[in-house]
Amino acid sequence: PMLLVHGIEDPVVPFTATSDAARKLKSCGLTDCHEIYLEKTEHQEVIMQFMMGGPAMDAVFDWLRGQKRHNNAIGRDGGRKVKLQLQSRL
Repeated sequence: PMLLVHGIEDPVVPFTATSDAARKLKSCGLTDCHEIYLEKTEHQEVIMQFMMGGPAMDAVFDWLRGQKRHNNAIGRDGGRKVKLQLQSRL
């Protein structure tokens, strides 16, 4: 699974770039791509919230916990690593 996270108020990269990236990834065959959009959150705030705690970190951990429950329910190994990397050069 892949998770894309973006702040709605991002003045650096429009949040629509995340939906475009997800669409592109899915067209390349990725079947398990999720998107989270954070209200009232700018570019730097998302990064700081990942590092220091806040709504972005909470949303990611909630998503990860949901993935673990889903994987355990269908008998998958819950120990797989999820990398959160997205380059906006698609």
